[in-house]
Amino acid sequence: MIARRALAGAALLAGTRGAAADPVLSVMPTAVDTGSVELTAGRQPASVRITNAGTGPLRLLALELIDGGTGAAADWTVTPGAPCNATLPPSCTLTDRLFVDLALGFTPRSIGVRDAILLVNYHDTADRSISIPLHGVGVGPTLEIVGAPAVLDFGNLPVGVAAALTLQATNHGTRDLTDGELAIAPAGPFAAGAGSFAVTTAAATPVTITCTPASAGTFTASLQLSAPDVAGPPIQLGLRCTGDPAQELVATPPAVLLGEVRLSTPATAQIAITNRTLIALTAALDPPISGLTVTATSPVRLDLAAAPVADRSLDSQLVVTPRTGAALAIPVTGSAVTATSSLPSAVSLGTFCVQQPTTARIVALTSTGSATLGLSAPALRNPASPFDLERVAPLDYPGVLAPGDRAFIAVTPQPRGDAGTASDDLVWATDADPVDMPSHTALTATFLADGGAIAPGMLVFGQVPVHVDTRNAQQVTLQNCSAAAFQLDPPQVPAPFSIDSPSFPTALPPGEVTTFSVGFHPTQAVAVTKTLIITSPQLPAPLQVDLSGEGVATGGDSDGGSGGAGQASTSFYACGGCTTGGPSGGLAIALAALAAAAPRRRRARLREP
Repeated sequence: MIARRALAGAALLAGTRGAAADPVLSVMPTAVDTGSVELTAGRQPASVRITNAGTGPLRLLALELIDGGTGAAADWTVTPGAPCNATLPPSCTLTDRLFVDLALGFTPRSIGVRDAILLVNYHDTADRSISIPLHGVGVGPTLEIVGAPAVLDFGNLPVGVAAALTLQATNHGTRDLTDGELAIAPAGPFAAGAGSFAVTTAAATPVTITCTPASAGTFTASLQLSAPDVAGPPIQLGLRCTGDPAQELVATPPAVLLGEVRLSTPATAQIAITNRTLIALTAALDPPISGLTVTATSPVRLDLAAAPVADRSLDSQLVVTPRTGAALAIPVTGSAVTATSSLPSAVSLGTFCVQQPTTARIVALTSTGSATLGLSAPALRNPASPFDLERVAPLDYPGVLAPGDRAFIAVTPQPRGDAGTASDDLVWATDADPVDMPSHTALTATFLADGGAIAPGMLVFGQVPVHVDTRNAQQVTLQNCSAAAFQLDPPQVPAPFSIDSPSFPTALPPGEVTTFSVGFHPTQAVAVTKTLIITSPQLPAPLQVDLSGEGVATGGDSDGGSGGAGQASTSFYACGGCTTGGPSGGLAIALAALAAAAPRRRRARLREP
């Protein structure tokens, strides 16, 4: 639960700095926890009551939902009740003992922890803010078809002869899927057995499609897989096969589904050829594909070897030509892919006051290559680490990430009683890393006995569409670790970053905490790195936060966990009858068997929006 550790959210009463006649802001509850919510369950309601527990006017200035770095702020809504319905903003005044109820709603868009912060800006005797942690978890099953091309082509078949292709349905959610539905329209020569199926989170479920052409001609249909408790549109795949009375050859399987073939992991698919009359034959790829070779290992078996040297499509046809009679074209589909990932080399969680609570920071690992990436659970290198980890997305490991997907972990410094710097390494191994060289990030947090503290030390916004009003504001927390108040100058935040909070405090009394938000609103499709600077006459050095983000013409980063831009749905892990060579082949197959342990994006899948 990430946001629940936010500093200001721990306070029941705010505004208690002045005289007894001053207004006092009271919040109940101080943190909101909706628990686990199914993605298809709709809006989960919650509420917060804000009361003026003192006397004199208390003005509420604004309510703002702040993201923690996963995009989860968009999963939450807040609506003020009477007397603030239509007056907030610009302001709503609560007189003595008057209260307002804030109606909250949580509608998870993806599986994983979907925490946010409700920032309340108000004025009692000065402009202030208080942050209310919002915690919710998106849960449910998912449905994906691993290794499926857009069209499942059975090629040419003798009339009356059945051919079968098997797909692998996987579930990367938090519980088993029991109500899968399968339909083919129009059915024609195609069949898929029972119309219902189940998929556990532990293993893939085979879905076998057959085609038995009863006459000459080309037949097409649409295969649809769906489940009522999985968010998103049904999976749609095309089906095609051709009945050919002149065909004397039969291939098993009738098509080769290579899926993903990593450049570092050669693979081989085996095809058995059956002749109605035993005759000699030859085989060749049309068109030829660099990295694909075919060998006749016996009169009735062909080996298709894939050892690509660059990312590219592996779609082709394996043309088998007998000495007499019609040639047989066996469809071949797949992609040559590269597995790479990126992780920040160092992350500053910021500065904190000694003997005071701390705040969490999201660290993300991104699958930057074209391959589906396998990853193991992140861990801290030091067994007695000064940091705590909490899984955000995926929730279970081993996990997988589709190209462009991100995995998130929340890192929180443990409070400490003495000044100094805490450090450790976050280790997050993937199947793209050498076994002895996993990816890692150096973590630091600094504790102060005096002065001003600011956290986090950096904000990363990722990719954000240009000229789009995106709700991406993230929280920055200021603490006064001194025994005396200090004045705050207006913050210096270069465009396209901005202070999104409606007000910024002009002073911070001793021991107090204030929270504000920073957003990224690009107008050009470029990467931007800037620094937020906060100065004070009472501080010997400015407080700084590094800011980074990238403006993109369309699209942008998706949430953590599942959901987001669709990617090609190919995986060599699903290639039936394939074998792997090279030292990483065994790991690839092991990861395939565990693929259902985490959410990922796929084109051919039923997924949350």
